[in-house]
Amino acid sequence: MDPRPELRASDSERAATLQHLQDALAHGRITLSEFDERSRDTSAAITLGQLAAVTADLPGTTPAVPQERLELGRTIGSVKRSGNWRVPQELVLRARFGSVELDLSEAEIPHEIVTVDVDVIAGSIEMRLPEGASAGFAQLDVMFGSTEDHRRSTGTGPHFEFRGRVLAGSVELRGPKRRLFAR
Repeated sequence: MDPRPELRASDSERAATLQHLQDALAHGRITLSEFDERSRDTSAAITLGQLAAVTADLPGTTPAVPQERLELGRTIGSVKRSGNWRVPQELVLRARFGSVELDLSEAEIPHEIVTVDVDVIAGSIEMRLPEGASAGFAQLDVMFGSTEDHRRSTGTGPHFEFRGRVLAGSVELRGPKRRLFAR
């Protein structure tokens, strides 16, 4: 963040501060009620100084805001995205009693590595990766849920690194849809 506290905060800086608070909650540094209060303060923050005050007593600083980041999620419902779209370097996917379905088989993916931050509670994420893509789940904590990779092959395409948590939900990877009557 810019060192001048009087500057106005951006949406991406507020999102980075919320992520910092979620990490602090996950590591037991703050309670759920503190998280709720600080989240409200973060959403209402107008300046960088107000954002900095929310995490001033937490170790580290608010993480740098990634240049390309897209947040998708739903509570009790579904989000779908397909077709020709540009995939950012970082995807943040949240499914709370809902689902996120992404088809990346026709998407533009200019990055060698795409980080996928996952936060699933009693929900599901299904992704169709392009031909040749690889994926890693080493940084993904799963409790009472599953991760499944249904693809037949992986290769030298972009790599998707999954991290975060899945609680009573699932993350499923599939390849591009096969056409029955392809020409």
